[in-house]
Amino acid sequence: MGGIRFGMARLMIRAGGRSRLRAGVLAVRSLGCLFALLVAVLALAPAASAESLCTDAWTGPSEGNWTTAGDWSTGKVPTPMDVACIGAGKTVVVTEGANQTGVVQGEGTVALSGGMLEVSNALESSRIHGLTMGSGGTLTGAATLDVSSSFAWEHESTMSGSGSTVLLPGSTGSFTLASTANLTRRTLVNEGVLTQSSGRLALAEGAEVKNVGTYKANSSPGIELG
Repeated sequence: MGGIRFGMARLMIRAGGRSRLRAGVLAVRSLGCLFALLVAVLALAPAASAESLCTDAWTGPSEGNWTTAGDWSTGKVPTPMDVACIGAGKTVVVTEGANQTGVVQGEGTVALSGGMLEVSNALESSRIHGLTMGSGGTLTGAATLDVSSSFAWEHESTMSGSGSTVLLPGSTGSFTLASTANLTRRTLVNEGVLTQSSGRLALAEGAEVKNVGTYKANSSPGIELG
């Protein structure tokens, strides 16, 4: 027999029996227990995943250069304190110099064909629709960069730093290299479908490739350990 007291009213609950109410004044006896139960239920609810608030958004043409200050909403290129946002249908190309941002996100594409892009904020989510690694470019930094749709490693270039590049479920990626691309310290995680049709990926300084999706290695040797 158990009960919850509501002042001078008491609801008596018997296992397999009837319930009866005794008249009285309402005062909750088990409020603390009910509150603790509510907190526990809310803790089990899935947390909403929200993107970081943009601080510098690409306002330039459908394809433009990262270093063109006037094509960003602030009138300057992103800094390590910024959340750089690239909208759908836009491709921002890194061609030269040492470029930095704290976070990069959006439904657009980042393409590296020279120079360096460092994504430094490891505490906030970076997520981009497309990522292209072109000739001579370097992607680096401590952040995890999620790629939601398309990834292409087309030419000899480098991904480095203590962060990760993650191809999310539903994404597709390809290696079409004439020679060797470099993965240094960084982790490349494939949760989608990744096809290596040509070239080699050289791993150095503890770099890792983690595959939990589909990895089609059609070139030999596909991966070299440094």
